[in-house]
Amino acid sequence: GKTITYNGTAVNWVKDGSSNNPTIILNNVSTSENIIGFNSSIGSGVTLQITGTSSGSIRTSGIMSGLGGASLDKAGTFVAQAGHTFSGGFTLASGTVTLLTNTVGSPGSVTSGPLGKGNLILNGGTLQNSALHTLANNVQVGGNFTVGSATSNGSITLSGAVLLTGTGVTR
Repeated sequence: GKTITYNGTAVNWVKDGSSNNPTIILNNVSTSENIIGFNSSIGSGVTLQITGTSSGSIRTSGIMSGLGGASLDKAGTFVAQAGHTFSGGFTLASGTVTLLTNTVGSPGSVTSGPLGKGNLILNGGTLQNSALHTLANNVQVGGNFTVGSATSNGSITLSGAVLLTGTGVTR
């Protein structure tokens, strides 16, 4: 495998000169990998895109901060274990997000959480957890998604506002 060694304090994710969002492409992850083990900042108007064909599990142990957001559109599992503070939202299109921590704060004033402090947009995929966890982020449901559980006793409480959008959504 390839290794990227980073010895600084933070990575700044920004758009390139052609306005493309930064992308982490994961095509050869077969087990559990810690891909963001460092602190990083997502720039304003930027969406850090996590994509690829791997079915393995990826983790973030560093804190992602900044005004931008993140999205997951891949076959595997994204294990959200850090108290991220980025505010641009998190979009789940496909794959699985496993929550290992609660949000800090209350609806309307989230200060950190496994998916940042912005809106959670559910357009597909699976949202699951390792135990009882609460997300205080506002949630927008724009497509079919699954709520699963990594253990037999886990459940997820969505305490923020939930908005149903998209075609064919029952309200």
